[in-house]
Amino acid sequence: IPALRLLPTSRIKTASEAIFTKYALSIRWPFQPVIDGPGGMIPVAPIAAWRSGNHHKIPILTGFNTNEGASFVPWSLAKPAQFTAFFRTMLPGLTEEDLRELDRVYPDPVADPTSKYVEHRRNLGKQYKRVEQAYAHFAYIAPVRQTARYAAEAEAEMPVYLYHFAVSCSVNGGADHGNHSSFVTYSRQVSAMSRTLDEIAGTMHAYWSSFVTTGDPNAVKGRWGTRPEWPRYVSGEQGKKMLFGDGNDEIAGLRNKGIVAQVVDDVWAKEECGYWWERTEKSET
Repeated sequence: IPALRLLPTSRIKTASEAIFTKYALSIRWPFQPVIDGPGGMIPVAPIAAWRSGNHHKIPILTGFNTNEGASFVPWSLAKPAQFTAFFRTMLPGLTEEDLRELDRVYPDPVADPTSKYVEHRRNLGKQYKRVEQAYAHFAYIAPVRQTARYAAEAEAEMPVYLYHFAVSCSVNGGADHGNHSSFVTYSRQVSAMSRTLDEIAGTMHAYWSSFVTTGDPNAVKGRWGTRPEWPRYVSGEQGKKMLFGDGNDEIAGLRNKGIVAQVVDDVWAKEECGYWWERTEKSET
């Protein structure tokens, strides 16, 4: 520590960026949360804390965007072997059997023309849609839904609210990681673009503002008082989420307005998330 304190911050910054960049393409970021052990900031693996019930009991509003992986995975991925190699490298804890099951859960669009991961967009590799969704489920969507399920099971008086943001904000990125933030803050960047986008942003801002001030997204009606009632999430097969902007692609340059907000069953990507839930320990230990 004393030696590091003698170095100029520019040198530390340069070294840090060099190490980070070295692993960026494989998404093996070298600076990650660490399980510290008893008395530490993160004393145990998160999944262990959930299963033991040893976690804070607070109201939770959480969710995900459809294309959480779009900004992170390589757009040029074209061969089936590259898809497998991507996950083998990023998650060395996966066994060969795990990788075979991964191939089944995410059907290869090259070998199977009926696969929902067939890529039709220009300038994207044939495996892009497949790897984008698989990474999105692994890194963001499955963990968020797992959090919602464990929290809903743990404490009935502490409500959980789950959302899914689906506004397509670009042709290649779709509803990418972080795209929802301009809606939640009711930014003119999106609200001024169209009447429908203004309504989506206003509705989301109203839910979030109400939750921040009361712990309930429905309590404060305000300007968007006719918005749908957002039900509390329940674990198991009866869980419901609030789906925002499904079918809207105006920001991406098209004209479909979609649906502002609707309550739907939490069944989207159910099998895919189940695959990752069964292997949570392999990425947390």
